[in-house]
Amino acid sequence: DEDQFQSRMEEGVRNARCIILCLSRVYLTSRNCLLELQWAIEEHLRRGKRLVVLAMEPEVSFSAVAAWNNKEGLTFQHTPPPGNGGWAGEMKVHPHTVSVILKYLLGFNIYQEWAGHDGDNPPPEAQAARGQSGARDTA
Repeated sequence: DEDQFQSRMEEGVRNARCIILCLSRVYLTSRNCLLELQWAIEEHLRRGKRLVVLAMEPEVSFSAVAAWNNKEGLTFQHTPPPGNGGWAGEMKVHPHTVSVILKYLLGFNIYQEWAGHDGDNPPPEAQAARGQSGARDTA
């Protein structure tokens, strides 16, 4: 049952000592993932819960996110990995979701292990944005 699943998800986020958000294009278009994001931000703001943000794809890296326009929303093309089959097509990210990401997550290091980025030494644009968004990096 969907309600029970979401209730268990919320309980898991609220009881976690640290929340790891794995941002991807699919994450930003999934109802359940967006609920998880909402709860994670609430827990961080209310209780200072530690958030770790991982960019799983270049399209959600710090520099990509910083260039988003929250008035238009986003459209991504989804292509499954070769030999994997699955759904392919357009994914739309609502302008409100873009606004939330810009407001609350740009102040965090968005780790990019796939790009060889060392999380202990964030790129200059991450350091500059920290003071602008109001979020604090607890990673």
